[in-house]
Amino acid sequence: MPDKAIPLYPFIIGVEATRKEGTTRKQFRDHYETFYVPLLKKLVGKTHPLTWTRRYNLEEGEGPFGVPKLLIGTDADMGWDCYSEMTFADELHCQQFITLMHSDEVEPMLEEERKFTEPEKLRMIVLRRDITIDDSARAER
Repeated sequence: MPDKAIPLYPFIIGVEATRKEGTTRKQFRDHYETFYVPLLKKLVGKTHPLTWTRRYNLEEGEGPFGVPKLLIGTDADMGWDCYSEMTFADELHCQQFITLMHSDEVEPMLEEERKFTEPEKLRMIVLRRDITIDDSARAER
C-alpha cells in the first residue's frame, strides 16, 4: 500500500488540443510530433519545459486486445485529441515560458497550430500534481 503522496515539480501546465475537423487522429498525431513539437522546442529555446508529456486518444482497437478504448463515459465527453503536461523547474521558468507564448516570437508556432488544430478549443491550464509511489516501485539503494 502506498505510504505517502509526494509533490513533483510545483509548476505544471496542462494542455488540451483538438484536431481540426477532417483530420484523422493518426494525421493529427503525426503532424504534432513531426512538425509542431520540434518547432515549439526551437522557438522557445531555454524556456522549453523540463518535460513535455503528450497523451493521445486511441482509435478503437489500438489498445490492449479485448479492452475498449473508453472504459467510462462516452466519446461525446472527449473534447480533446491530445492531452499534455509541461513541467517547469520553478515559478520563474514557468513565467518565462508563459511570457514567451504571448509574444510575437511564437507566431510561426501559432500558424502551425491553425493548420491541424481547432485553436478555439485549445486549453492551457495551470495544474498541481501529487504522486503516490507504492513501496514496490521504489528502487533499492
